[in-house]
Amino acid sequence: MREGYSSTENDLETLADLINKTDLTKIEAERVLKSHRLYGFMDFNSDTVALERVNMIFEKGRLS
Repeated sequence: MREGYSSTENDLETLADLINKTDLTKIEAERVLKSHRLYGFMDFNSDTVALERVNMIFEKGRLS
């Protein structure tokens, strides 16, 4: 359980960074996430991009 909570906390920190450091577009999100340890597993060709336990959904190229 502790590992699951840690993954969720990591995702929430990542989302907070995206909200604070980008204009919420998928292009900017990808730029910020290039240094994320799981970047190689993220599919930015889709409207849904998975972090560890949280999925980010983009509509019309913007985080919804």
